[in-house]
Parts: sequence; C-alpha cells; structure tokens
Amino acid sequence: MPDFKITKTTIITVAKLEENSYKDLLITDTEGNEYKIKNTRTNYFKDMKEGLAYQLNWSNTKGTDWILSAEAIGDKLHTSKPPETLVEAAKSMGAVPVEPAPQAPQPKSAPDKMSKDDWDEKDRRTRKSIERQTSLNAAVELAKSSIIKPDQIILSAIKFATYLEKGE
Repeated sequence: MPDFKITKTTIITVAKLEENSYKDLLITDTEGNEYKIKNTRTNYFKDMKEGLAYQLNWSNTKGTDWILSAEAIGDKLHTSKPPETLVEAAKSMGAVPVEPAPQAPQPKSAPDKMSKDDWDEKDRRTRKSIERQTSLNAAVELAKSSIIKPDQIILSAIKFATYLEKGE
C-alpha cells in the first residue's frame, strides 16, 4: 500500500454509523455532518462505535479529500465544544494532529440535504450513465475492427447495455 500523507484532521463525535446499499460506511456526527468511507476501505474502520470521539485523518488524491484513518480519542468529547477545546482535549489524550483541526463544515440546511433515497437514485443514474457509455464504446470498437457495420453501432450498444444492466 502506498504511503499517503495526512493533509488535514477533523475531530468528531459519532452519532450514527450505517451502511448504504453499496456497503459504504456512512458516518453522521453529533453536529449532523455526514462522512462517507468507500466500501473498499471500510475494513479499516470496523472498530468505530457510536458515541465515541474520533480524530479523522484526511488525505488528498487528485484534488479529492478522503478519510485515510480514524483514531479514537475518547468518549467524553462532544463537537458542540469550541474547536480549540477539542484540539486541547485530543492532545491531552495523546492524539497529535498534523495541522490544527479545521472547524467542521456547517451542516446543510434541511431543503439542501439529500435523503438516502436521493443518494440511491443519484447512484442508480450514475451507474446507468456509465453502462451506456461503456456499451457505446464497446460497439464503436466492434465497428472499428469491422466486426459490425457502422449502422449497427446503436443496436449493438443497446444489446451491451441490456447485458450490463440485467446480465442477460
């Protein structure tokens, strides 16, 4: 595994842990902020518990921030305390942030917040779009190699998309 650099830290108290339909770990802190850990990395976070405070260590790849690791720092911390108090308490418990912990992002207002069903629908649309792009690309490749005629590209793409969607 490559060595990733910690680019920032955030201190949170976990209010709720759950999994979405893709087995991603969804973390909600006591302030209502949500964090997502992709299913390929959830085994590194299996010991997280609701009600405990954690220091989230972030890394950045290609301009995208993602959670590299989480360190338990105690069960007495609450994110309603000022950030300076949280950092001091974390340091007293042995956590050493690489940078001063930034303030947690403000929770989205209720109308802007997406529900689980909204996220599921967004993921479904994204998957469908990727399937269609992949299908069209495969059909174009068949036409380039003269396996099908150019006027058969769309029909072939539809067949590929059906296969990707239904497995038939």
